[in-house]
Amino acid sequence: MTGAASTAGAGASPAQAVRRPLLSLALIVAALAVIGDEFPFSNFPMYANFDEEAQVLFITDENGTPFAMKRLFKRSPSSAKKIYKAYLEDACAASGIRAADAGAEEQGRAAEKVLDKLLTQHKRDKFDEATAGARSLQLRLRRIRLRGDVFEDTSVVLAEAPL
Repeated sequence: MTGAASTAGAGASPAQAVRRPLLSLALIVAALAVIGDEFPFSNFPMYANFDEEAQVLFITDENGTPFAMKRLFKRSPSSAKKIYKAYLEDACAASGIRAADAGAEEQGRAAEKVLDKLLTQHKRDKFDEATAGARSLQLRLRRIRLRGDVFEDTSVVLAEAPL
């Protein structure tokens, strides 16, 4: 069997599918609609949309000199930020407010807990060497925002602990 009858069946070759792009497109769309959001057909909005603000949580000495968090505290800045957000949500729940509406008091309580946690989990030998000469450690939040065509870069001390 040749001609139109053989191309209409399920055994159509890739070359025949290329000749019928709309049919191929319709089949792909139908298949993806049935499959839904399943790996490897998942949608990853975290890579598709960029916020106008980025935040980084990090540790410095009293002069603002940053420390290598992963090396000293077994935590990356991103994991420390996740811990901070969890503590902030707890502090806000206790105050009966949303985390987005957190004030300095709630932020300070959450930051102190994060700093305490990091100080109890540090790598003693590397920590003592790296912090020699420092009098205190500060937990800082750095915000980089895009306002119109201008970037704003601010750093705020959330908590401080003496050494």
